[in-house]
Amino acid sequence: MSRTLVCALVLACSASVASAQESAEAVVRKVVIAPFAGKAGQDARSVVLEQIAGRTDRSDFTVLGHDDVEIVAKRLGVAPESEKGRAAIGAELGVDLWIDGQLDGDGQGELRLRTSTGERVSTLKFSGRGAADARAELGEKLWPWIGARLSEQERIVRKIQGAKVRALEKVAARDQELARKKQVVLEREQRRMQQLEAARKLARAKAAARDQEFARQTEIVRERQLAAAREEQRRREELQRQQAEQQRQLALAAQRQQAEQQRLLAEQQRQQAEQQRQLAEQAEQQRQLALAAQRQKAADQAALQTAAAKANQPAGAAAGGEWQPAQTQWQPPQAQWQPPQAQWQPPPGAATFQPPQARERPQPAAAATAAASQEWQPPPAQPAASGWQPAQPQWRRPPAQPAASAWQAPPRATAEPEVAEPAHAEPPMIDGVSPETREWLLRKQRERAGAN
Repeated sequence: MSRTLVCALVLACSASVASAQESAEAVVRKVVIAPFAGKAGQDARSVVLEQIAGRTDRSDFTVLGHDDVEIVAKRLGVAPESEKGRAAIGAELGVDLWIDGQLDGDGQGELRLRTSTGERVSTLKFSGRGAADARAELGEKLWPWIGARLSEQERIVRKIQGAKVRALEKVAARDQELARKKQVVLEREQRRMQQLEAARKLARAKAAARDQEFARQTEIVRERQLAAAREEQRRREELQRQQAEQQRQLALAAQRQQAEQQRLLAEQQRQQAEQQRQLAEQAEQQRQLALAAQRQKAADQAALQTAAAKANQPAGAAAGGEWQPAQTQWQPPQAQWQPPQAQWQPPPGAATFQPPQARERPQPAAAATAAASQEWQPPPAQPAASGWQPAQPQWRRPPAQPAASAWQAPPRATAEPEVAEPAHAEPPMIDGVSPETREWLLRKQRERAGAN
């Protein structure tokens, strides 16, 4: 198939070349090769004449002789080197292209292709280590560079040859692709066979693995059954142990409950004893308070008796030359004492014991007067000695005032007025209890609270 295609392409190319040659015979281009400049210019011109003028396989261009050009130039009176002269010569002789150039002695040269109007079509530069190398390079590059520009046949042939080369390359590429596809098919078949073989091996391996897994699963089931039996046995033993432990815990709980009941009973007994002790202390405190009240009452009675005895002394005793103070009636101090309204607070820690509530006891008028008038007491009267003694002035207590003029405690108010405390007044007794006894009771309460 490839040979048939190649033959067809060759025949087509040959027919194209023949038709191109026939069409090119109608048009013939005229070319003038002008003299070259430079030391080796003539050598370069000879190479150009040899490859262009001596070409016999192309008939669509002709090279005009330089003598013909010189004759026409002389006849027209122009220079063939100038653009104006070349235009005139070209119009006279029908010249299409002009070729000129230069080549120096050191091997540097240039070849130019121009039209009759002076327009440059193309330029070829060549060089070498010397003029000989430049000529050789010019011989290699000249026809490939200028052939298609001079001859239409050459351009068509080159085009056809290029198409032929491309066709041959396509045929070769197709053959190569066909061989590659054949190789790919072979390799694919080989890979498929290898995959099938690998699949068969894998299937055999899977079957063996399945049998092994079945045997392993069977062994696992047997072991699990044995483990379940052992676990059941261990569970029964654990249940028995838990029951025994529960019974032991119940026995311990009963013992602890009995011990706790005994402890609570002992605690109740201790609390009863503590309550009895507190009641005894309260009774002792009541007894101490009663004794203090009795002592205070006896002191008040003694003070009343003393006051009454002094009031009943005869009047003649006052005429013995003693100095008598002015008979001004004694008045109690205006500042009235009021008991503190702040309620008693127990010391820190004494949360259970509460002292007895203070109550106001009624006091006799004389006792209240004596308690309110704490002042200087006169010395007892001394018997008169022999001889004259000057009268010693002395203060006498005024007679006792009636009960109506006795000091009365004011009614309690929500807001107590600020009053000045009488000068030289001792702290009065509260409910018949002296400050010393009250301090002793408070000290005992603090000691008891600290012990608790």
